Amino acid sequence: MKAKRTITFITAAMTALSGFSAIGASAETVRSGDYLYRVKEDGTAELTSYYGYNSNIRSVTVPEKIDGITVTSLGVDGGEVAYGIFDEWLSCSGIEYLYVADTVTSMVEGTGFSGCKDLKYIDFGNGLTEISPLACEYLDKLEYVDIGANVKMIGAEAFLNCTSLKELHIPASVEKIDEYAVGYIFIDSQQEYTVDKDFTIYGAEGSAAQAYADENGIKFVVDIPTAVIRPLGDISGDGRLDTKDAMKSVQFALKKLTPKTDAEFTAADVNADGKLDSKDSMILINAAKNKTLI
Repeated sequence: MKAKRTITFITAAMTALSGFSAIGASAETVRSGDYLYRVKEDGTAELTSYYGYNSNIRSVTVPEKIDGITVTSLGVDGGEVAYGIFDEWLSCSGIEYLYVADTVTSMVEGTGFSGCKDLKYIDFGNGLTEISPLACEYLDKLEYVDIGANVKMIGAEAFLNCTSLKELHIPASVEKIDEYAVGYIFIDSQQEYTVDKDFTIYGAEGSAAQAYADENGIKFVVDIPTAVIRPLGDISGDGRLDTKDAMKSVQFALKKLTPKTDAEFTAADVNADGKLDSKDSMILINAAKNKTLI
C-alpha cells in the first residue's frame, strides 16, 4: 500500500483537531522540580514541559501527582509555537525508558515523544484513551510499547518509521486505528509509504487490530488469553514474561515505581527474598531476553 505523505499528514492534522484534546485558554504555568505545569479548570494538572534532561537520565516516569495535584494530561508549552512536553526542541536525547502514570487520560494535540530519539521502551499506562497522531514517529530505536488497557484510538502515523519496533500488542479496547498508524515505513526518497514486512500485530480475534492488519496486509497473530496461573516474573499479569515485566522490575529496584498489589510484588520478587532489587531485575532481564519462564 503506497501513498504520498502530504495526504495523510493533512488527515493526521485534521484528526488532531477533531478527535483529541484541544489547547484550552492559557493558564498560568508553575515550575515544580523537573516539570512545568498548569492547573486545568477541573482542578487537575497538565504537564507542559520537562527540564530533567542530562547525560545520566535514562528513565523518566510521568508522575501521578505534582504538588499534590493529580496529573491527568500531557500538554504543550503554550508559546507562539507550541512545543509538546517531550518535543525534540527540548533535547530529550538519552532517555531510553518512559513510563506514563495511570492518572494521565489525555494528550493535547501536538504532544508526542518523537523528539526522544533514544527511546527504547514506552509504557502509556492504563489511563490514556487516545494516542495522538505522529506521537512516536521516527523513533528508530523503539523496541517495545505497552499501549495500555484503556486506549480506544491510535492516531495517524503514531508509530510511523519505528523501524526497530517489530511487534505491537493492541488491546481489545482499541476501536479505531487511523491510516499508517502502525506497521508502516515512509521512504523519503520515493515519497511513499510501504508496509514493514517484518512487523506483527497481536490482538484479539475480530478486533479493530485484526481489521487494520487485514486491510493493510500486515501479519496478525491472535493473542493467547491471559493464563489462569500467573507465571513468576509476570508483573503485568498478561500471561507473558517479556521486556515490559523486566523494565517494570528495574523501576521497582530504582524506587521509581512501587507495586500496586500484593500480586505484583510477589511476581516481581523472583528470588523470593522479600525485597525488590537489582537481583530480581537481572533475573527478569535475562529471562525476557531468552524468552524463558523463571
